[in-house]
Amino acid sequence: MKAHFSSHTKSSYDRAWAPAMSLIANELHSRGYSVSKDPDLLWLDEPDCITSDSYEEDDLIIYTDCDSRLTPFKGLYVSLQGPESGYFAIDRVGKWPYLEQTYNTIPCSLLNTDSDFYFNEFITLLKENKTNKYHNNSLNPGKDSPEPKDLPDNHILVLVSSFDDKWRDGWQRLGVVLNTLLNELTDPIVIKFDPAFLLTPSGNTDESRLEGAKDIMGSMEGNVTYYTGLESLHDILPKTKVCIIDEAINDLEPFMYNVPIITHGVPPYRKFVKQIYHEHELIPAIKDMSWFDHGIQYAWLKWFVMHYLCWDKKSVSVRLDDLL
Repeated sequence: MKAHFSSHTKSSYDRAWAPAMSLIANELHSRGYSVSKDPDLLWLDEPDCITSDSYEEDDLIIYTDCDSRLTPFKGLYVSLQGPESGYFAIDRVGKWPYLEQTYNTIPCSLLNTDSDFYFNEFITLLKENKTNKYHNNSLNPGKDSPEPKDLPDNHILVLVSSFDDKWRDGWQRLGVVLNTLLNELTDPIVIKFDPAFLLTPSGNTDESRLEGAKDIMGSMEGNVTYYTGLESLHDILPKTKVCIIDEAINDLEPFMYNVPIITHGVPPYRKFVKQIYHEHELIPAIKDMSWFDHGIQYAWLKWFVMHYLCWDKKSVSVRLDDLL
């Protein structure tokens, strides 16, 4: 049996990626796999079990930060994922939102709504430290996050990330959502851009990344507040009435707070929040939130973090048991 680490979409495993990839390589080696990599793949603190070699189609190929649409052969797909630095996903289909559970939703029977002391303490610690998903300190300032100025109480929060999906026009959909809210409701609206959307890895703002939103943002009139920097969701969510999310958003913070979540996309958790398909469903979903079940939302978070994601040798072993 042979496992091969591909440089197809990532040519180096730096200090953010190397720990996760080394855990996977060592676990596969312990299972009897011979483990190789593409010769051009740079690997920080590369495990001794790795050799440089080519691969065959029937090898177990490990890809990073992509999905099966972009690879010559199928394999396993590794992606960095919150709730904090050190967590990562191993999936048969791809990175978020192209996870296997997006297409084959996990049954509710797998979700445990019972209170879990240790998990609750873990989430409380994340909140206190204002931790986010990023493995880059420039994008994850924690307690040093700037305070969100003029944050209104009881607002509608709209989260915005990058829109690189050719299947849907994300900017157009965002414009429809915002105009519908402004035309039919008087609630204050908060728009929070993902830190990586406008900020470079060094933490500097790149205004050119806002080009796609200028027409939409320029037409907005009303009670709208924007945050385009490193403001923490942990400071914003306690004042949020309802959170509206696209499938590109993989922030887990909304699930940590008692906040109803509406998605107008197809994220992996769509069956455990309110999923809308057309614009006319948005306002009724906000006006009547009898659909909201915090227990189910929180149970999905617990399952996703504790039973799907990996962070150490044991969790990698359990995950590979499911996949191989």
